[in-house]
Amino acid sequence: MNVNLRCDTPTDTGEACARRGGHTGGHRPMPGLAEMFAFEARTSGRGRAAAIDAEFGIHPVRYQQFLNQALDTREALELDPILTRRLLARRDHNRRT
Repeated sequence: MNVNLRCDTPTDTGEACARRGGHTGGHRPMPGLAEMFAFEARTSGRGRAAAIDAEFGIHPVRYQQFLNQALDTREALELDPILTRRLLARRDHNRRT
């Protein structure tokens, strides 16, 4: 069985990580998909980096890496297809510019 003990995937919640006995290298567990989507639905623009740091306790670049990874999952489309497509479009736009 392949168990992720680092707790650093978008589907790892803090509770799931703790149940598996995982660690986060001294950091808070990575945000789960639902947490990231709730954050994305209510925030935008100025102050976003500070809000990511305040809410999740991680660097905004790391958060964006996990969000991008999460957007490519079936769970993302099942959780919120409209938000997923909007975020995918934003990601594609940013990659082209």
